Amino acid sequence: IVSEGRFRRGHNDEAFATDTHAWGALRKLANPDSLPNVNANRLMAFVEDKARTTVNYKGIVVNGFDFTYGRGIISGEWTAEAACAYQMLGDKQKAEYYLGELGKIRHAGGLPYATAVADTTHGWTASRYPSVAATAWYIFARAGFNPFDLKTRIKDMPPEVAPPVIAVEDLGRINEVKAEIIDTIGSIKKMTTFI
Repeated sequence: IVSEGRFRRGHNDEAFATDTHAWGALRKLANPDSLPNVNANRLMAFVEDKARTTVNYKGIVVNGFDFTYGRGIISGEWTAEAACAYQMLGDKQKAEYYLGELGKIRHAGGLPYATAVADTTHGWTASRYPSVAATAWYIFARAGFNPFDLKTRIKDMPPEVAPPVIAVEDLGRINEVKAEIIDTIGSIKKMTTFI
């Protein structure tokens, strides 16, 4: 919706989804001709205005982005996507700010998918389990990598992007995390047998 400076969630779907805006900004930056009427800065301003939220996560105040209009849940993945978009837009201050906020919720296994178990309003329920997607987008943003630009590669991984270490508070739940990882691997194996 050009007049509003935003995207729809899908074709003939007026709903707002935060990720489509970060993706749109990244795509526009990767190939400006692909989205001629789109302003990447305006997309991210819409996200900042509509989806930014603050939560108390395990006693820590954290700022980030909700899946949709700020309802008091932070998506690790979608906040990392926004940080990546800010990084590619050259707004290093905002990129670093949101990466720092995500660092507050980072734990063994990476970043959680969300800060709470909640309805995303997009057809699924978010969990607080470690998320490959959230962690990957965090790494993309830290490394200055735009996955929508097929001509770029991650050259040198900065040391601060290294895989997360197990935090002291997570040592007590190491067996739980191990079980979650084993379950996830089992699910991936089942899915790939159909491919």
